[in-house]
This record gives sequence, C-alpha cells and structure tokens, in this order.
Amino acid sequence: MKRHQFVFATLLSCPLLLAALWGVRAVAHNEVVNWRGDFEQARAEARRTGKPLFVVFR
Repeated sequence: MKRHQFVFATLLSCPLLLAALWGVRAVAHNEVVNWRGDFEQARAEARRTGKPLFVVFR
C-alpha cells in the first residue's frame, strides 16, 4: 500500500472507529439515543448540550 493510500485509509477509519466506540459507551451506560427528525431542532440541541451532531441523509 502506498503512503498516501495508508494516510487516506487511516483518516477515513478513525472517525468510524470513534463513532463505534461512542456507541459502545452509550450501551454500556444504558443511554438511549433519541434520534431527531428535525434538523434545526437537533442542531439547536447539539449546541445547547455540547454534543456532536450526526446527520444521515435519506
């Protein structure tokens, strides 16, 4: 694997790994993820609570 391919793969996989670990932490602490359907309300809540915003486009 060339160096730039390795760097790209690393940069791509790190956020995915962090998201997976965050999900495991939520399950371990019995936290429930309440998905929001309204983007503006979700963004306001993320700002208010200091939590990241995870967006899925459907």
